[in-house]
Amino acid sequence: MPSLQLEHSIVDDRYEVRRRLSHGSYAEIYEAYDLTRQRRAVIVKALNTSLQGTPEEDLERTLVENFQNEAIALDTVGHPNVVRRLGHGTAADLAGTPFHYIVLEFMPGGDLMALCRQRPLSLEEMLYYTRQLCEALALAHERGVIHRDIKPQNLLLSADGTTIKVTDFGVAKVGHADPHAEHTRVGTDLYAPPEHNPNADDASTRERLTCSADVYSLAKTIYAAMTGRAPRQFARMPIAELPPELAGKPWGPRLLEILKRATASPVADRYPSVEAFYDELVALESLATEEDEQTRVRPRDPVAGSTGPLVPAGRPEFSPTLATAASGGGNPGRVVPGVSPATVPTSQAGVLAAPSPRIVVDIGTAKSPVPVAVASSPGPSAGGPRGPAPLIRPAAHVVARSEAGVEAYSYREDFKDLFWSGWKKWFAILILTLVLMGAVAAVFFEVYRSVASRGLKTGSVTAQQLTLRDGPSMSSNDIGRLPYGTRVRILESGPDGQWLHVEVVQLGGSVPDEQPDAGWVGARFVAIDATP
Repeated sequence: MPSLQLEHSIVDDRYEVRRRLSHGSYAEIYEAYDLTRQRRAVIVKALNTSLQGTPEEDLERTLVENFQNEAIALDTVGHPNVVRRLGHGTAADLAGTPFHYIVLEFMPGGDLMALCRQRPLSLEEMLYYTRQLCEALALAHERGVIHRDIKPQNLLLSADGTTIKVTDFGVAKVGHADPHAEHTRVGTDLYAPPEHNPNADDASTRERLTCSADVYSLAKTIYAAMTGRAPRQFARMPIAELPPELAGKPWGPRLLEILKRATASPVADRYPSVEAFYDELVALESLATEEDEQTRVRPRDPVAGSTGPLVPAGRPEFSPTLATAASGGGNPGRVVPGVSPATVPTSQAGVLAAPSPRIVVDIGTAKSPVPVAVASSPGPSAGGPRGPAPLIRPAAHVVARSEAGVEAYSYREDFKDLFWSGWKKWFAILILTLVLMGAVAAVFFEVYRSVASRGLKTGSVTAQQLTLRDGPSMSSNDIGRLPYGTRVRILESGPDGQWLHVEVVQLGGSVPDEQPDAGWVGARFVAIDATP
């Protein structure tokens, strides 16, 4: 199944999608601009249930529920160190493929894995980031949310690297349910504890799911951050050793003890909370600096340190009828409320597209007419029944920006998209390469000519007006005159030695501007300089 066609489009008259950043098994991540917030960068996470092919109805329903669950979990926690949800909706892309989406805060600093691969974190840096993560997870656990997929790739950094935030609550457990109840085994093999690891043995399924699951994953994340590599040798096992560069530190043995306990396979053997885990970690500073600094983690006020609203208005309610409705699988001909057959491409044989789709605009066709598909919106209006509402329309209707947005936004990224993307990028590289090669060739020619000319003989014209010809014979054309005393460089001699091919170095008098500075002259009228 192809990706959604969202790049260079505007979703819901608000989010200008710039490019796709990545994709998972069932979701795609896009960078976009919020046109209502001075083109602030945001992330649009789009659910594409058909990335792995058309799913069964039960799987599709589960995927949509998990997607909705992620938005609810983000709103429930609402901590400064948790990525904020800024909006949500349902739309059909430029090809008519329906999808749900949530809009998230953009973190331009990348993920923790990218940082620690460049350079492993020091103890001080690890504690600095771990404190923020433990504060966020402590509040999440207090509010009944267990993340279940903590790993370096799900920890995002601010542009200056001072703030770290937890993202991707797609498989989080939300609510204070029965801890002994059966739960789905999800997570990433290298970081997930045995009780919900998808690759663990059946015996571990009897273990209850507690907040220590996040402690386990956080401990293995710390190992990756401080070593610069994933803990592959400890998959589904406790961390048993540290590399020599860490083991040899004064705090190395104690760090190993802490990580080993935090990643114990039995749930009861681990730290019961992230607060207890962090209290043990922060004590390592006293071994490194001989200062006993006791710092305890306490959940912060959800609004502290944040900017803007943490939770947008409206709880996301997504209908689990996407791929099967669009492709005809599962239940062909199923009617999705809020959409008329006019919204669906004819190739889909009358099957309806998306539940209450929002507007998606192709911003690449503003200069040419765009086919308009319509969705009926029943209901009375002042002039009678409401007419058709456009589903896709020209970008010229919506690209106007507020004065504040124009003043506050830099168009550098737009120019990059316009001149430095796709085939344009490679065409520009080709042109630059040819220009560079031409410049190098010109420089080489001039240097060669200069070096070669140093070995040529020079002389002076001894005639009052020496005729300059275009060939080595009296029958050749007369092309100019060289005054007495003109200095010349001898380029070559004629076959019989009677003629010299010369180039003017310095004129001995005035000559017409159109006269060339090189030609053939009689050899007897040039006094060649003596060789030193």
